Amino acid sequence: MSNEMIANRAFVIAVSGASAAGKSTISTILSSEIPQCTVLNMDDYLKGWGIGLLNHDSGNPNRPYFARLNPNVYDLKKLHEDLIQLKDGKSIEKPVFDEIMKRPCGIRIFEPSKVLVLDGIYSLESPFLELGDVPILIEASLHDRLFRKVVRNSISYKQDINDIIHTYLTDDEPTYPYYKDEFRAKARLIVNNSSNPVRDFAIYPGKQTAIYPGIGSNIIPKTENGTLHMGERLEIVWSHDEQRSLMYTVGNKVLINNIINPDTYELLKNYYEVK
Repeated sequence: MSNEMIANRAFVIAVSGASAAGKSTISTILSSEIPQCTVLNMDDYLKGWGIGLLNHDSGNPNRPYFARLNPNVYDLKKLHEDLIQLKDGKSIEKPVFDEIMKRPCGIRIFEPSKVLVLDGIYSLESPFLELGDVPILIEASLHDRLFRKVVRNSISYKQDINDIIHTYLTDDEPTYPYYKDEFRAKARLIVNNSSNPVRDFAIYPGKQTAIYPGIGSNIIPKTENGTLHMGERLEIVWSHDEQRSLMYTVGNKVLINNIINPDTYELLKNYYEVK
């Protein structure tokens, strides 16, 4: 490859981190601050429900799949090919993934740019790491990550709050420690992306649902899992029929007010102190 071709290749920033650490937020900030910069989102390469059954057991207890998801849920081969094309200054036909329907919903022409941000959990793993010029790891406390996920997925993607919490605390969180030290060693820059809920959730409308009558009990993250922020309130509310509701308030907006099942309540108690 000539020096001119090397000089004209796109500069790739690889952004990774645990689910809801803020990869897409940081990637968007980078693309808005850096001239001629675009974001390639790895989640658009998800295959969706049509993929059929996959074995999500890695077979290695010391190396479970990231978030207990077989990497084949992504079309990583096409992503790798597309990234090479973009790095060489060529346009691609990029898939578009519908997060609500959980399936690919089309393709669009994606033009090359001088700077490309690769946003996704495998950005710091081979073969994508080798194509990146600056690897960045985004970190945040468990509490910040969990409630970003809960707010985003329940409001934007219409997912059940019990399913969100169960998946995050049984799949995402337990598997990330197997990757954390490796990712930290690979990253040139580590960003602590702590939440500012009043700012971060300003785009979401407050839910206009009835508040269940009963005695509210504040819950706070255990020390190792983060802290509540200014304007943030988290409560378990018991109704008269002994159902529990999880209420999450930011500022004067009730963003979450949903009944949780007993399993979800017990799972939360592993990571939060119930006062």
